[in-house]
Amino acid sequence: MGELAEGFNLMTEQLALSYRSLEAKAEEKTRRLRDEQSRLRALYNVSTFVASADDLQSLGSGFAKHIRSIAKADAVAVRWSDEANERYMLLASDSLPKILAEEEQCILTGDCFCGSSIQNGALPRTRVIPILSDSGATDGAAARVKRRCEQEGYTTLVTIPLSLQHRLLGEIEFLYRDWE
Repeated sequence: MGELAEGFNLMTEQLALSYRSLEAKAEEKTRRLRDEQSRLRALYNVSTFVASADDLQSLGSGFAKHIRSIAKADAVAVRWSDEANERYMLLASDSLPKILAEEEQCILTGDCFCGSSIQNGALPRTRVIPILSDSGATDGAAARVKRRCEQEGYTTLVTIPLSLQHRLLGEIEFLYRDWE
């Protein structure tokens, strides 16, 4: 009887473990499905907005607002690069402090953390850039822009290059005060 009871207890423990494992897998799958549903809803909302925009200004500012919300960023800037990738023009922004928007209407590549230059013919990649007092630039325009980002309380900049057929068109920049 003792062996039978021991075998029964072991089987009960294994069933409980299997059940917990199955529950955890179901919860993970449910979380992934919710995340995917959220991404699809956001994509649908952006697509619907883009299709209904009346002019370039409302398209740019609305697009910036939508992607800032999706990325949970504190501010976003959409910048277009000139043909030679020497300058970045501010096309649209959302929640970008007025002083930054005014000072960065047109910046030279390299005068800021944003604005990737093309190295060895390869397009730039997405970058996560900490904005810290000891993060590089010490003089000139780059230092001024870095100080301005710090003054506005930003701690992290995420840049995502926009390209089409191996040509850099610009970047989307997400600014965060508390990067998670």
